Amino acid sequence: MNHYRCLSDDELHLFEGEFKAFLIVNNLHAEEWLKLNLEKPVKAREIVELFSKTIFEKIIANTHFLFIKAPKLIHVVKKEDQLIRGIWIKLNSCSFNDFSDLKQQDWCSEHIECFIGRKKPQDLKKEWYGLMESGYQKTDESVWNHYLKLTK
Repeated sequence: MNHYRCLSDDELHLFEGEFKAFLIVNNLHAEEWLKLNLEKPVKAREIVELFSKTIFEKIIANTHFLFIKAPKLIHVVKKEDQLIRGIWIKLNSCSFNDFSDLKQQDWCSEHIECFIGRKKPQDLKKEWYGLMESGYQKTDESVWNHYLKLTK
């Protein structure tokens, strides 16, 4: 069962070169692809779904840190082997509109609630994909280290 969505037409356009290479590897050249798309759209859709799975699995394999920020919440996650580690930072004070209002000394006060944890999901790829689909953005280790340092 494929738990990844099918890439949109705009997304497929972004991966046009990879898609052409994918079709060639699967013995479908331009003319055959056009014919298949017109005569057997269900089969063509299955090929796009398979390509979409390939792309999402490649993105998941190459993404080790994700980040999401809302006015009163920051969440950074790190993928390690079969674990997901997370830093959750919540702004509790009504006197601050968002994190940009905080001064350095406020990070170690009652205005901030921090949680650091880890989770071993049953299906790491599916969980990571779910985070990306819900708005988490790719980030890097420096962001992880920055917020880890602020929580200590």
